[in-house]
Amino acid sequence: MAKSLAELQRENGRLRERIGAQRAALSHHATPLRNLLQVGDQVSNWVHQGADYARQHPMTMASIALLMALLRPRRAIRLVRRGFMAWRTWRTLREWTLLSLRQYLGRSSP
Repeated sequence: MAKSLAELQRENGRLRERIGAQRAALSHHATPLRNLLQVGDQVSNWVHQGADYARQHPMTMASIALLMALLRPRRAIRLVRRGFMAWRTWRTLREWTLLSLRQYLGRSSP
């Protein structure tokens, strides 16, 4: 049997109240996650600022690298090896991921 307009409006009001309560509860429970994400955003901003500084001051970065290589050659070589391996791993994973996505989506080019 069809509901009357008044019944539909009451049901709509109850549903809206329930949705509002659920949103408030979700907002309350998401506070720790929000704080964690803010810390992640700050770290990301610091990393981007550091990268920007390195791009804007290449001679400073080269001087630091040279000083490190002169003072601690073994540590510098080890750091270069690790950096190179990390870069190669990143490139391999990126290429593999892009290839997998293309195959999954049925495309042959990006």
